[in-house]
Amino acid sequence: MVKNRAQLIILNGTSCVGKSSAAVYLRDNTKAEFEHIEWDSFLEKLPADRKPTEEERKDLVGLFTRHACEKLANGHSLILDIVCVPAGTFERLMNDFDAFDPLTVRIQATPATLTERELEREGKGYLGQAQEQHFKMHDTEQHPEYDLELDSTNLSVTDIGQTIIRHLNEGQQGQQQSCTP
Repeated sequence: MVKNRAQLIILNGTSCVGKSSAAVYLRDNTKAEFEHIEWDSFLEKLPADRKPTEEERKDLVGLFTRHACEKLANGHSLILDIVCVPAGTFERLMNDFDAFDPLTVRIQATPATLTERELEREGKGYLGQAQEQHFKMHDTEQHPEYDLELDSTNLSVTDIGQTIIRHLNEGQQGQQQSCTP
């Protein structure tokens, strides 16, 4: 199989946990040129000629996966910033991206920290959303193991980014050029 230099990092966690900040840090501080794709704004950022059909809208996870796989197959390194609460959805993504050997990172924070961050972000989402997601993701759902699990309660964005970069530099990534959306 042909090796692809594209790298894939999947950041998963609740809203307000610091995934987007970590993605920006990684994008700005790694040798690879990463594109940051946020689940929250995925549809808005699709090119004008690639607006989803009604049928595609019924399976947004599939559309997201196909879009990312196309980019990876064309050599684009990606950071996917997702709020993937249901364990089944996360497992589906892992199956779809398996050929690219993604680095999976779960970022979490305490419920109190999430509430503080929600209050700082007034106007985005609703108060309590991050705590609800935290409960589902950590107390209700049984997620598969992640390559890294980081707690942003006491870790800075720099700490999180440097930990991920160290992991990448240890050579624990090796993507291949196919994808099964």
